[in-house]
Amino acid sequence: MNDMIKWYDGDLTLRLMLGMRYCERILSRELDMRPHFAYTRHREKGEGFAHGCPGTLMQHAIGRGMDLMYNFEKYTATKISPRIESAYVKHFWEHLDEEFGMCLEFVNESDPWRIELHNVRETIEALNLLIEMRNDGMAYETMEKIITGIPKIVSDDGRRFESAKAVENGVIDKFTGSIGAPQPMTAGRLTGPLTQYYKLTDDRRALEIAHDFALGTLDC
Repeated sequence: MNDMIKWYDGDLTLRLMLGMRYCERILSRELDMRPHFAYTRHREKGEGFAHGCPGTLMQHAIGRGMDLMYNFEKYTATKISPRIESAYVKHFWEHLDEEFGMCLEFVNESDPWRIELHNVRETIEALNLLIEMRNDGMAYETMEKIITGIPKIVSDDGRRFESAKAVENGVIDKFTGSIGAPQPMTAGRLTGPLTQYYKLTDDRRALEIAHDFALGTLDC
């Protein structure tokens, strides 16, 4: 077993393999190989079921799946199945905002797609892994959009997302109500992946944003 994953008493290699099997099994042929991402657990029966949904939290689950896939390859030295990787990556790129590079989520039929800030963490984590494992040019370009877009929607001290700033810059209609959600649910979740992006690229802008968001979270 890789020395980097011996900290846990169980067999993490086995768990990574089981996770990869799950990632493959939840791809839906009825939904153009989109992964199912909702989960229902029946505690009394000891059973759990993954099932599909038209859009809500799509990018959250796709980003989590990509996180598992690339870490599986990274820590087990086992190549990901091209069929599985292409399915997740295809759907990942389908729903990113053109200006901000952030994940779009399904709202309702009349106003279907807006940026859900809670799930931007999963977007950045997936982009980091595309950069680290695939040297993906589009991932670099998308992170540039995220880094340059964040100042348009944060408070003057840079510590939190702020609806008023988004209104001032004429972009409030791009976002769900998440822009007014509590700090730990949005900006606070970005400190880790932004710091990781800095480690990968030496882009100090990412570290500075992570620093300000961390201070804002500590203020809560």
